[in-house]
Amino acid sequence: MKIPVYVVTGFLDAGKTTFLNRMINHDPWQPLRTLVIQFENGEEQLTYNNLGCERIEVSLKLLNSEIDIVHRKISETLSKSKFEAIWIEWNGMLAFTKLVELLNLFFSEIPFYIQNVIHVVDAKNALDLI
Repeated sequence: MKIPVYVVTGFLDAGKTTFLNRMINHDPWQPLRTLVIQFENGEEQLTYNNLGCERIEVSLKLLNSEIDIVHRKISETLSKSKFEAIWIEWNGMLAFTKLVELLNLFFSEIPFYIQNVIHVVDAKNALDLI
């Protein structure tokens, strides 16, 4: 069975982690074994009530300099548990093609597909970004 991957992207302080907190703590997601991979460190903390949820945090520095460590960390986590969904928080300042490249590397042993890409925009800054 293929695992759905949901990507949440947007600029800093757009509300990506807030969105993730609301989604993974929403009732339909509670019983699912969920992996959340955060490729940035924002001010908001990920808090989940779902006991089947695991989190991996990857700093941009580590992502850019030690890709083997990141790959090993994600592979070990994926091999320990059978996840039913994967959520990825991706910094909107980084190219999306880099994420696709990483997904193909990290998830080479498991079947996955990108279910949704959600771009979060802070409403008060939306017009400036357009």
